[in-house]
Amino acid sequence: MRFGIGLLVVLGLIALGGWLAFQRIPSWYEPLDVPRAELPRVRNSLPNAYQALNDGIATGRPFTFVLDQRTVTEWVVARAELYPEAGDWLPDWLQDPVVRFRQGRCIVAARIDYEGWQTILGIHLAADVAPDGVVLRVVDVTAGALPVPLGSLVDPLDALLHHRRLDVGLMPDPVAKVVRRLQEAGAEQLIAEGFSWRNIFQTRKGRRPFKIRSLSAADGKLLIQIDPR
Repeated sequence: MRFGIGLLVVLGLIALGGWLAFQRIPSWYEPLDVPRAELPRVRNSLPNAYQALNDGIATGRPFTFVLDQRTVTEWVVARAELYPEAGDWLPDWLQDPVVRFRQGRCIVAARIDYEGWQTILGIHLAADVAPDGVVLRVVDVTAGALPVPLGSLVDPLDALLHHRRLDVGLMPDPVAKVVRRLQEAGAEQLIAEGFSWRNIFQTRKGRRPFKIRSLSAADGKLLIQIDPR
């Protein structure tokens, strides 16, 4: 009898610990609010970054292009200010998106309220770069501070890619191409195999080709080694 009661207590404590871990806000999850006074700066930062990329490629010499996690998160949060239709790109059940660049991975996270899930969902991504291709892979999924099976991401990812207000026809060309490919691949394939590109790209301005030598993330920065061709 005592053993049975003790076992129930232990199981209850394990369940409580799991629930608390599920509800816990990870230390790296820090949502941003972009005040109205900051919107002009954020609006200018995207074309400025694109111009810096073009300028580096125009030199014809290898260089490092750096993205800061705060800047990228600001672009996502203020997306409707950068491109009006972008306000509908994310469903209502996904709020407060955040992008983090940590050691060897990029984390895309948000607060979700999806079919009984109320947690901070984190998708942990890593990139493999080869001379002929670049592959972006899902390496971990977390709910709060709790690791969850990769398969648990299939339904919410599928709902994200096909939610009713997501109109690919209203997206700018580079974004539309990526979203169409994601939709065609499907959530299960994306999680199992990753998302791949040929390792040869072109700038829209001037159509200058370039390749990616390496991608590395650490300390809030994404470093992209670029080799103009």
